[in-house]
Formats: sequence, structure tokens, C-alpha cells
Amino acid sequence: MTITRIERLDTAGLRYARDLRRPWLSRLLVLFTRSGNLGLLWIALGAMLDHPQRVTLTLVATMLVCESIKQVARRERPAMVRVERLIGVQKTTSFPSGHAASAMAAAVLLTAFAPHLAPIWFGLASLMALSRVYVGVHYPSDVAVGAMIGIVIGVVSLGLVTALF
Repeated sequence: MTITRIERLDTAGLRYARDLRRPWLSRLLVLFTRSGNLGLLWIALGAMLDHPQRVTLTLVATMLVCESIKQVARRERPAMVRVERLIGVQKTTSFPSGHAASAMAAAVLLTAFAPHLAPIWFGLASLMALSRVYVGVHYPSDVAVGAMIGIVIGVVSLGLVTALF
């Protein structure tokens, strides 16, 4: 897939997210997306399953990988002219989405701890990833790559976390 085609898909995705906006939905998704800051939602869910340390270690690893990639990629966040941001300006660059990566990494780990709740974990993770496009701080491709990174880190961390604990 060429860069131009990815840019077209990203622009179309941002416009679609913008067109979906409703005041009630925006209020809910802003609150939800903020719950992903610093992995707080995922750590809280891990604590409910008596595994907050394991989730925290996985989230730290995810953050380190994403921040390293962000330093190289340096992709700017979506411009306000494409879609109005519903949350404040982010301090990091856009690619990849750390929220999407953390959400998927946590979903993989939480599924190992409570497999019967896998649809909930991955549903919440998907909603977190999509909320980043909805609130206007990520392109769809940032979220897609972030989600893939998160799944890989989640799977790798299963072996490492299990060995440590």
C-alpha cells in the first residue's frame, strides 16, 4: 500500500469519525479515552483480577516501544483543519498510537488471566483504539499499527511475565 493511499484512508477515516460525532457520544468517548492515560483503565482491570503488577510491566514495555518508534517516525497529529480535537493537545507525536498499543497489550494479558472475558477485554481495547480517532488525536493508521504492536507485545509479555511471576 502506498503512502498516498494510506493518507487518503486516514483522511477518510477522520472525516467518518467526525461525521459520527454526537454530543452525548463525545462526552462518553472523551471520558473513556482519558481513562487510558498512563494505562489507568488497564491497571485497574488487572487489579480486579489480582494482577496489577503484570499488567503494569506490560504497559511499561509497550510505552517504551511506542515512544522509541515515535522518536523515529515523528508523525504530526491530525491537523485541526481535518478534524477538531475533543481533548487537549498531546505532548507526543502521532505514530503509533500508544493508547491503542497499550489497550491491545492489556487485552492479551487480561485474556490470559480471565479467558471467558476475552470479548470484553478486546471490545474495550478496540473501543479505546477507535476513540483516539474519534477525539481527533490519531489517524486510523496510527491506531492500526499501534494495535498490532500491542498484540505482539502482549503475546511476548505473556511468556516473560509468566517467567517473572
